Amino acid sequence: MRRRLACAVLAAGLLAAGTLVAPTHAGPASSARVTCPLDASGAASGKVEWAFSQYGAPIGRHTGLTKSYTHGRGTWSGGRARGWVCHQDMGGGPPKRHVVLRVTKVSSAVRGHVTRLGKLGVEMVLPLIVTATDDDSCAVGTHATMTLFASYYDVHVDRGALRFSAGCRKHDHTWRDPQLKVLIQHPGGVQVD
Repeated sequence: MRRRLACAVLAAGLLAAGTLVAPTHAGPASSARVTCPLDASGAASGKVEWAFSQYGAPIGRHTGLTKSYTHGRGTWSGGRARGWVCHQDMGGGPPKRHVVLRVTKVSSAVRGHVTRLGKLGVEMVLPLIVTATDDDSCAVGTHATMTLFASYYDVHVDRGALRFSAGCRKHDHTWRDPQLKVLIQHPGGVQVD
């Protein structure tokens, strides 16, 4: 039941996301667009081994921002993750900030039997790189890390932390339940959702 509910919430979030579109990092006068590679049609292609969806007020101090939407999904095998993450910050109105990230070719970690927030679960660390943005202070090529945690005993608890280097640090966010929904298919066959 919990698995169906979490999958339904995640699918609804991914479908609602559609495609993020904004001016590219080149500036507002550019005709090119920032497009999130995670669209509704991608949800049916292949097995999702990790996915997350977050919508709500950002946790922490983010001047002028009232809500954020971040989602991602991909696969993990052979010590390496693949996939995409899209992040969008919004204030009381325009402007909006968009950042699209791809999982890098650097090895990534998935660890079971990890205790976080007082709960036992699975943690995944995704190495990311910015591939498109409309934030002039956050350059394409900037590295980031997304850490996802989902408990699988007792009460279900999710946690996510997105951390950037250099000029993108204002996009750092930390999320917990109920804002964040995490799905991790552990390589040993344990599904956490």
